[in-house]
Amino acid sequence: MPPPVFGELGPYELWWRNAATGVSGPIALRWQCNCGGGAPFWLVSIPVQPGPNPITVSMRAGGYEQQASVVVTRQ
Repeated sequence: MPPPVFGELGPYELWWRNAATGVSGPIALRWQCNCGGGAPFWLVSIPVQPGPNPITVSMRAGGYEQQASVVVTRQ
């Protein structure tokens, strides 16, 4: 995983996609004061279906793009 990027990245996009359902949507990033600094966090509700749901979260800011994936299995 690449190191974090600090500084002004300009406008950003943050979104998720569930490959099992084909559904995707935006994520709103919020900033919370944490020990004198700002720590980003986000909350999002992602619909899942029974069985494996490959979820990818993507971010684009400035000239950088990152993705992370996880498989959520609903019983």
